[in-house]
Amino acid sequence: MLHPAKKILLLAALAFLFASCARERFLEAPEEDKKEERPLWWVLQHKETASKELSYEDRWYRYEAEFDYIQPGMDIYMNPLMSLCPIEKATYKVTDKETGEVVRAQTLFQIPCDTCHKR
Repeated sequence: MLHPAKKILLLAALAFLFASCARERFLEAPEEDKKEERPLWWVLQHKETASKELSYEDRWYRYEAEFDYIQPGMDIYMNPLMSLCPIEKATYKVTDKETGEVVRAQTLFQIPCDTCHKR
């Protein structure tokens, strides 16, 4: 059992702690929505497995990508976890929704791993 003086001191310390945290939140400026392009790795999280196209939109941008998969052959094997071949090439385009201007257009190549996807 705590002594009544210790209880009061503990309650006062907790009240001071909560008040200081609340004050910081109260004085913080609200976060502004920034017009910022999402990175490619973040957009790829919205890709369906084995799909050849990706189309995603956020508040400011439209993200589009087309994927070319490596075709299985004599020395090229499918991924045992997903039973599909890796992506060989992706054409990626980011368009500003307000202006319709293409912000980024690039073609990305992926080098397959040597052990199971030899060419």
